[in-house]
Amino acid sequence: MGIGRNHSGVCPGFALPLLKISFKGGETFVESPWFAVALFAAIGVAVGIILIISRKISKEWFRLSEQYMGLDRLYDYYTEMIADYKTGKEIRTYQEQLIIEKDATQQLLNEGIAIQKKSPPTAPNPAP
Repeated sequence: MGIGRNHSGVCPGFALPLLKISFKGGETFVESPWFAVALFAAIGVAVGIILIISRKISKEWFRLSEQYMGLDRLYDYYTEMIADYKTGKEIRTYQEQLIIEKDATQQLLNEGIAIQKKSPPTAPNPAP
């Protein structure tokens, strides 16, 4: 054990000034009771701002996820159509794979672009 240390390993000479909390007041603002009030007020304001921002982000996320559900339904429609045995057989027999792929891609892209146009821009989009 080092000199000047107690059993917990913390130097009492270092820890005692941290434990001296007094509302008697002092010469500087940091020593005054108003500093503690200002500190707690600043923490409260910061927490309030974080809660407001979090609420707005959650609302935006739910709004966008509802819009993208339409894309999920469209994607599932084409996936189920291809996965179905009877429909899949007809697609293979009449060689409609390219037509369906083109149609599905075009619909998904159009729907996605429409959703992006409705959404407020968060960052500048790169030029196509």
